[in-house]
Amino acid sequence: MKKIIHSGYVESIYRLPALPGMPLQELPWNCFYPTLQQGRSIKISPLLTPSPTSQHIARQISKNVPVHPGQFPLILLQPPLGQSFFTNLHLIDQLVKAGYIVFQLGHPRTTTYLLNKTLKKPETALISKIQQEATAVSLSKSDYQELLNKIPVTRYWAKQWTKETLIALDLLKQPQQLNSTILRQHINFSKVITLGTGFAGSVTLELAQRSHFITAAIDLNGAYVSTKAIRLISKPLLLIQDSKQHLNWLAQSAPQTKLITSTLPIIADSSADDTQLPLLSTKISHDIIQFLNKIT
Repeated sequence: MKKIIHSGYVESIYRLPALPGMPLQELPWNCFYPTLQQGRSIKISPLLTPSPTSQHIARQISKNVPVHPGQFPLILLQPPLGQSFFTNLHLIDQLVKAGYIVFQLGHPRTTTYLLNKTLKKPETALISKIQQEATAVSLSKSDYQELLNKIPVTRYWAKQWTKETLIALDLLKQPQQLNSTILRQHINFSKVITLGTGFAGSVTLELAQRSHFITAAIDLNGAYVSTKAIRLISKPLLLIQDSKQHLNWLAQSAPQTKLITSTLPIIADSSADDTQLPLLSTKISHDIIQFLNKIT
């Protein structure tokens, strides 16, 4: 009889060392993983205003159950800008059932999360500024540095997310971090993929450029993409855009051996009509899992 894979869940806090210009930070993280057991289901706090779809999926995810025996590739999923850990729960659940561990980190001032039962909201003016900059440049054929000069605020926060993510990845590996002991022996750290949508999608490319620990990147509708910058990344990339024009530019910028592209409308759980979400999310999940299976 075929074993049925379920989704398990664990959450905790990492205390990150002070970064330049930033004080010591307590950042929440959560992780979804394959399991053979079912237990007490997770409950998404009403403070995070989860969609009906996310609430339904959450009832099928068990908290603090043992991880499925073996090791699994790790996906560093960047939460959507301004939103919570549970925005892309449909995709997360599909990734876990396909044999991946999915890790998320909350980012101060730019994502929504609970810290010690207190709701931490993003700064509205800051989110608006990042979105305005991203809208102005979108996808560019320009020189990478010229592009970055047009988006100073976006660039700064992309670098902050990158630093915080890499520090969290290092902490996840450390034996003295008892809060992630349940996960460590089951993660294949030689296969670490980063994934994100919009601004978070651009962060994935930043991570792929900056760290040799990242083995591949998946960018869904990246907020800013320089076709010239993509040539600097020698790792497998999956770029999903909602524009054929954007895809044509991207396809010309890198060899097809490392670049797989797809055209799909991108909808996040929080803004989708629940009647159209499952079909679209399933198509995106299928493209992502197909790509992951090729590279892992």
